[in-house]
Parts: sequence; C-alpha cells; structure tokens
Amino acid sequence: MLFFTGLIVVAAASPLLEQRSDPYASAKAALRQYQSTYEKNTLKSLSGSCKYPTVRKAWGNLAASEKKDYIKAVKCLAKTPTKLSLSKVPGARNQIDDFAWTHIENTDIIHVSAFLLPWHRHYIWLYEQTLRNDCGYKGSLPYWKWEHFADDQKVSPVFQAGDDSFGTNGVYVPHGAVTNTYVGLPAPGISSVRPPGNGGGCVTNGAFGNQTGWTLNLGPVSLNTTKNAANNTYGQQFNPRCLNRDFLQEISSENLNYTALVSLLSSPEMSIFHPQLELGVHRAAHTYIGTEAFDFFSSPLDPVFFLLHSQIDRIWAIWQGQDLATRQNAVDGTLTAFNLPPSANGTLQSVMHFGVLDSDKTIGFAASPTKNGYCYIYQ
Repeated sequence: MLFFTGLIVVAAASPLLEQRSDPYASAKAALRQYQSTYEKNTLKSLSGSCKYPTVRKAWGNLAASEKKDYIKAVKCLAKTPTKLSLSKVPGARNQIDDFAWTHIENTDIIHVSAFLLPWHRHYIWLYEQTLRNDCGYKGSLPYWKWEHFADDQKVSPVFQAGDDSFGTNGVYVPHGAVTNTYVGLPAPGISSVRPPGNGGGCVTNGAFGNQTGWTLNLGPVSLNTTKNAANNTYGQQFNPRCLNRDFLQEISSENLNYTALVSLLSSPEMSIFHPQLELGVHRAAHTYIGTEAFDFFSSPLDPVFFLLHSQIDRIWAIWQGQDLATRQNAVDGTLTAFNLPPSANGTLQSVMHFGVLDSDKTIGFAASPTKNGYCYIYQ
C-alpha cells in the first residue's frame, strides 16, 4: 500500500519536476501550438498545382542516406561551371560562386529592408531547385533547428565531424574582436563588432573541411574592407582558401533558444516581427558561426548558410500561418539597407533581382511558400 501511494505521489509531481528540469518546457509547448496552427491553416489553403507539398525537415530528422544525398548534391555544384562573366567576377569557378556572387551583388538592398524575407525565400528555393535539376537531388532543403541545441550547438547534428555533416568549429587561432563593415552604402561606417570565439581557423572535418579539398573562391567582403584592393572591393577576385568558423556559444545561448523563438512568433504585426527576426535570431545565427558566415556579403560560401536561411524561412512561414488572411501579404521596410539612400516603402510590386540565377521577381511573388511554383511546408 505504501509502495502504491509512493507511485501516486511521484506521478502527480512529475509535471513539476519536468518543468524544473527543462526551462524551455512552456516555450516548447507554445511552439507546438504555433506549428499545429500553421500546418492546419496551410494545408487548408492548398489549391491548384500545390495539393501535395514537399516537406522541409530539420537536418537532424533526415535519414543518413538523405544527408549524404544532400551533401553529394552540394558538392556537385562545386564541380559545375559558373555562369558568371569572368570579366566581371574573375574569381568565379562554379555554381557555388554563382550563388555567392548573387548574394554579394544584392547585399546592399536585401538586408535591413523589405526584401530580406521574400528575396531569401526565392534565393534558397533556387538553390534547392538547382540541387535537384543540375545535381539529381531528390529531397527538399533542410533547416538548422537551432533552438533545440541553443545551449550547446556543438551537439547539433549540423555541426558534427562525420562526412554526413557540415563539420565542427574551425581550428583555434588567437585573435581579437572582428569588425564587419558594409561597403557600398552612401553613409560609411555601418558595422557590427563581434567578440572573438574559440575557433577562427580552418574547419578540418566534416563534409566541407579542408581535408576534403573544399575551397572557397570569392570574398571575403565586409570582413576585409581595409585589405581588399580597389579592384576587389566586393571580393570578386580569385581567393582560394579553406572554410573558416569561429563559434561563439554565448550568442546562441542568449538568442537562439526556444523562448526567443516563441517571443518572435508571438509578434502581432509584421512591423514588429520583421525587425525582431532580422536583427535578432537572424543576426545571432550568423554571428554564432562567425568568420565566413559573419560576412554580410559572402556568407553563402559557408554551406550552412542555406540551412540557416531555411530556418529563417520556416519561422516566417509559421508566423504567416497563424493568420494567412492578414499576414501572408504583409510587407515591412524600405527598398534599401538601413534606408540608405532613402527609399520608398516596399510593396508587393517591388522588384527583386537574382542575376544569373533567375529572372526578376516581385515581393508578392514570394509571399507564399505554396503558390507561384513554390510548394513546400515545414515539419
């Protein structure tokens, strides 16, 4: 009898024990509700050619074979010749460089502006389609589920040393704070200072470590403004080097956790959601990885970039899915980074450029992940 009573006491107390042991328990529950509402509303809205959307999953939820297929396709892009003009971008060698240069060329309008979310939605979709069409990839673009590993990203399946992952931190190289400065804006000196992490050198393991021969050809740009020559302001000259990283765990712990994500998803208006996302979790994710990923312009040279921005798109899609009628076509911001030079507010008709990757598209074209040729949901 006493044994039975003891079991009852433990069972009754277990929810409280669970909450005490998991500081994110309530935030996780809230995120599950946001996800459920997003899925229900999105599936209810499907029509036309998008009745059976593909599913984008967290990297850790892919089977080992799916991870290897994705990495194989990314490496295929590095063997596919560039479409860029070598007179304009002498350092370009492959399609990885095509995507990097397109981002570099548009950086001064696609950040801290109305373009951030729709431009990157179409950009990573183009990447996904290129992996499929040019390299035989059958799956969908995965995402980096950073909130689940916020307190120790080293254990994230994204950052492991095996050939089915993206590699760990870079080798430690003593260094100080790093300043990241925008180039090309009419008001010079807009920058971000990052304290040193515990890496800074080459990534030596994983699918894109220097032991595999993985090489970056362009950049850096905003991390190298005092060193780039006049003919290399945007890192367009050939600069072969290894992939570098410089993890900064405190940035992740403070900004990429479940609580931060749920706070973001609770934003009632696009004018609150967009800046909180861009200058909050978006900036923190780039800052956490450091080095290449911290470069405003050439960050797509780190292959994790596309998982990072798939996560950003996931967050936007979930937020939109809470109320599609009012949020799907919501736009916030002007048409230039930091509104420099001063520009009009963005609208659904504002035009986005994609260089050699694709024809121009409007913000409205990319408003929904289940229309205009897009057909995917996040799980």
